[in-house]
Amino acid sequence: EQERAADGRTVRRGTTRRLLDHYLHSACAASEVCYPHREKLQLEPRARGVVTERFADQAEALRWYADESVALPALLTEATEAGLDRHVWQLAWAFSEFMQRRGPWEQVLGVQAVALDAAERLGDRLARARCHNCIARAHVRLGRDLAAIELDVDSDESVAECVEAVLARAGRIDALVNNAGFGVVGPWESANVEDVRRQFDTNVLGVFRLSKAVVPTMR
Repeated sequence: EQERAADGRTVRRGTTRRLLDHYLHSACAASEVCYPHREKLQLEPRARGVVTERFADQAEALRWYADESVALPALLTEATEAGLDRHVWQLAWAFSEFMQRRGPWEQVLGVQAVALDAAERLGDRLARARCHNCIARAHVRLGRDLAAIELDVDSDESVAECVEAVLARAGRIDALVNNAGFGVVGPWESANVEDVRRQFDTNVLGVFRLSKAVVPTMR
């Protein structure tokens, strides 16, 4: 009896895996058509017999997204119950750009909360960062405030205070994006040495300061 029950669970998990593979690979194909600028996920090979949707143009891909996004919460529940956490967060990500542009934002938050739990179970920091990004964007769409902390990347003291404030508020840091910087425009021979020194301090040493302060907290 126990053996038959185990066989039944294995069959169901395989069926769920094939269903999720169809949706995941189809959603990523739709994403490439609609949002070619997005990073492509590294997907596991499809299970044997799985057929992926193909889209002639953006309009067709968007119609597919609109029709199938209704089923997404149920798909994530199936994936979670089957222990397919990688499918959970990747499927949520594959639908996220479409949902971020269309809403409803509360549904986006619900989907990404499930995806974040899956990423937590996997211990996948990059997946967690992607989920947090989607959650933050949804909160912005809903008009909810996000925390803003003043930071001067040229100052060791400011960097330390900022990191301490973030850790005190959130408990951890999942991702660091170094995008502070400026350019010195004009002929090289007319550049002011002090301006170049300031640029180097911000564009190069600023990255070093923040990375040195943040990366140890992410281990």
